[in-house]
Amino acid sequence: MAAPAVRAPRPPAPSAADSPDMMFLENKSRETFGQQGQPKDVITNAFKCIPPKKRAQLQFFDCNIVLQGAREGQKIRKDQNRRVMVEVLDQMADRFQWPRKPLFAYDDEKTFVLVNCTPKLPMALHDKQDFAVVGDGPRQADGARVVMHYDIALTYTKELLITAADFQVMDRQHQTNQQVSAVIERQQALNLLLREAMTDASHAEKNPDRPNQIIVSMGDKIYSNLTEQRFPRDIGRYRAIWPGFTASFKITCAGLILNADLTHSVFFNEGKLHEIVCSMMELGTPTPASRIDSRLALKKGLGAILRTRLVEFQTSDGETCLLPGPLGQLGKMFYRSAVQQFVADGVETTVAEAYAAHNIPIEFPELGCVEVHYGSATYRVPLEKCYLTPGQRYNALLSKQDQAVFIRAVSLSPDKRIGEIAQFMDISRVRSHPLMLETGLTIEDHFIEIGGRVLPLPAIEYRPRRENSPPVVVTPINGQWTMARGVQYQKSAVMPAYLVLVFPIGRSSGCPCMAQNRVVQFLQQMAQEAVSRGMTWGNLINIYNIEQPPERMVAEITECVQHFNPKFVFGIFDRGTDRMYSDWKAVMDNHLGIPSQGLLNQTIDRNPRGCIDNILFKVNIKCGGNNNTLTENGLDNLKMLHRYFMVIGISLSHGQTKDEDCKPSYAGFVGSTDDTFRSWVSEVMVTEANDAVLPQITEKIKNLLHAYRASCGRFPELLIVYRDGVTRTQEGELNRNDLRCIREAFRQLNAQIELVFVVVNKMHRTRFFQKPTKNAMGAPVYSRDNIPPGLIVDDQIVDPYGDDFYLASHRGLLGTSRPIRYNILVNEDSKQTDADDVQGLTMALCYIYQRCTLGVSIPAPLYYANLAAARCAVLADSVIRHTAASNPGRGQGGARGGRGGGRGRGAPAAPVMADPVMRQAITQGIVQHPFLKENQRLSFI
Repeated sequence: MAAPAVRAPRPPAPSAADSPDMMFLENKSRETFGQQGQPKDVITNAFKCIPPKKRAQLQFFDCNIVLQGAREGQKIRKDQNRRVMVEVLDQMADRFQWPRKPLFAYDDEKTFVLVNCTPKLPMALHDKQDFAVVGDGPRQADGARVVMHYDIALTYTKELLITAADFQVMDRQHQTNQQVSAVIERQQALNLLLREAMTDASHAEKNPDRPNQIIVSMGDKIYSNLTEQRFPRDIGRYRAIWPGFTASFKITCAGLILNADLTHSVFFNEGKLHEIVCSMMELGTPTPASRIDSRLALKKGLGAILRTRLVEFQTSDGETCLLPGPLGQLGKMFYRSAVQQFVADGVETTVAEAYAAHNIPIEFPELGCVEVHYGSATYRVPLEKCYLTPGQRYNALLSKQDQAVFIRAVSLSPDKRIGEIAQFMDISRVRSHPLMLETGLTIEDHFIEIGGRVLPLPAIEYRPRRENSPPVVVTPINGQWTMARGVQYQKSAVMPAYLVLVFPIGRSSGCPCMAQNRVVQFLQQMAQEAVSRGMTWGNLINIYNIEQPPERMVAEITECVQHFNPKFVFGIFDRGTDRMYSDWKAVMDNHLGIPSQGLLNQTIDRNPRGCIDNILFKVNIKCGGNNNTLTENGLDNLKMLHRYFMVIGISLSHGQTKDEDCKPSYAGFVGSTDDTFRSWVSEVMVTEANDAVLPQITEKIKNLLHAYRASCGRFPELLIVYRDGVTRTQEGELNRNDLRCIREAFRQLNAQIELVFVVVNKMHRTRFFQKPTKNAMGAPVYSRDNIPPGLIVDDQIVDPYGDDFYLASHRGLLGTSRPIRYNILVNEDSKQTDADDVQGLTMALCYIYQRCTLGVSIPAPLYYANLAAARCAVLADSVIRHTAASNPGRGQGGARGGRGGGRGRGAPAAPVMADPVMRQAITQGIVQHPFLKENQRLSFI
């Protein structure tokens, strides 16, 4: 263990009398900091903020904008809202006779803020105020614009005064919840002002030489299709990756800081609606000579992919032809084509005839029509006459291939990332924006330097080839290690007699299967490598080709496995065969309880040695072995483990997209059952879609504790829980729910167990970079190297009210490393576990993940829980489809299934969790078979 880093004591915080400006959030509440590791100075993507020297007065209003004649529920575009509120501010200045218009901030929806309004806001404005605005709409064919009438209601809500003293934090013994809430409220207000400043700065920097440049503001993120640094990358199917920028104020131990980072998202390209939908649904581009029989698929594409999209459309209403037309909101699609008749105003007509009357030809009359809502009117428009407007975000789940393209495109080396952040802050002139000057807030122009620590990487132990030899100890280098020749798994398993199932190449049966000679050759190489690692390799029973159609595939798999009676099954699949894979896993994991391992035929074709190693890692675990473990010395150095203890990971797997709330979410629970992290047991459950707070986990925790007692003969003295799938804003609700359920489990078992509860957050914007050098001109030169594995930061930029820390346990293989934030919500350990104990345990758990020879980014039990939850989605995909087929009228549509979580094609989403029959089927279908569960086989690994 490295010598502890000596840290200078923190100077006492100055009082208001000592410093007129008062230090902005000088920390006096944080109590524990780690000491282990070698000191390492780094910088972070944040800027320190100097406290304001004057008081800023903010008046908040709730605004409601209504477009006259609009349909119920129809939304107004955010840019239209902003233009309306600018006109409202002019009317307010005239109504209340302000000598100058005050600065304002607007979130484009409901919140409107006036900054330092002088003279003082009249009391009359504290009541509800109504305004009317007349604006110009889209231009018609004759050049005239449509007149839009808006009604606006402003309601005064509150007033905030922002001063340096408002951010002074009391020490932990004297602070109150009211004081903490007041600081957070002012932080949110400053973020609203910052968002307004960023939006103004981005539009001010719009290049006049680029008329097609589009700037989109989404919350605290700003995207653009044309930037000075990088241009968007097209990923096919009318989609492109847009670069963006995000920034927000944060309350930290170092004071108020501005955290800034790059961001990326996928947007639709401009194009004709029917071509976009055909491309998304892989239907090909229709030709005038072809007859389109895919209207149902087009309807699904519009419903699932382009829902609520804005389109420009060309229409004819018999009197006025709008070219290119107004901006409308896309509604539903009809099966009715443009040449089928309908009754309009008592007259039978067709959509094609209405367009032909104005000499507008319809090229694809068979495609069908859509409803487009524009104001109070609803038009039936052929698909080919709708044009998707640019600047609209693509919200559907990316395929596995698209995800790989996205990750490669957005991955930037540390020097490029930090350089672009600094460049944006300079060219946007956010620091000198009038809103920042009006509040008196100063943002420094250099990144914050932080004193971190690099923890020693834990040593890994393997079994030698000779029985009487000492264990082989490997020390990771830069976060990774290799298994040398002659080194065997820590516990080598016995591979029993096994069966190989070869599934059709392609997405349906009837396609040819892989040649058996290639399969046999691959299995022989895998057997040779397994024997060299100490495994005993069984005999191959048979290689069986699955040939039945999809509706008979489950029955064929079951009959084949029961006939040959193997103890292990390999399945060989092609890419994109998600449904075959989910059906196979449902039979193996849930129905028969036989360990299984999937293989891709592309892997067998290439036959790389690295893939064989990774496959054997999984096979050895599923057969009851253990690949590696921590050394005894490494375990002894963890003080908090010198007793009966248990580690549990809790993770969530959500549905496909945020708007498909009818899909269920799945939770995985994985707990250790020994003191060396070699044995694990799992539990799963289904819950409401996209709900991070699990309603009832008491029974799951009890089951894990019972498994521990069955293995160790007693309940643990200490329970350490790692929980992810929670945002920072949900941590309070998590504190009330999960902790209550866990303590209820202790009470029902009558067990005296101390609890350490740690929330793991991966979705944040804090990154660390190597400390830059200076060139001859004194400018910083940033390093291309990532931060070293084991870097931990628990000071300056952490939460002053909590016990959190940032840990980068892994090696950054692509782009810039993202550290993981750990927040210790509860620490009831009576033996006074300190920060070094929790941090050291977390670091050690990141190096016992059994599927690779790398340190991973999160603790292994949490990784396993994530895999268990993802496997539930795979099993549920099969359950939902087969239950719906056997019960007509039940919810259709697959879950997030398949290898890698790809989206299954077919029926659209349905409210499956609202159906008690479907919910019961899913609950039973995701449970592991008793044989696998009792033998503690991690079948999902």
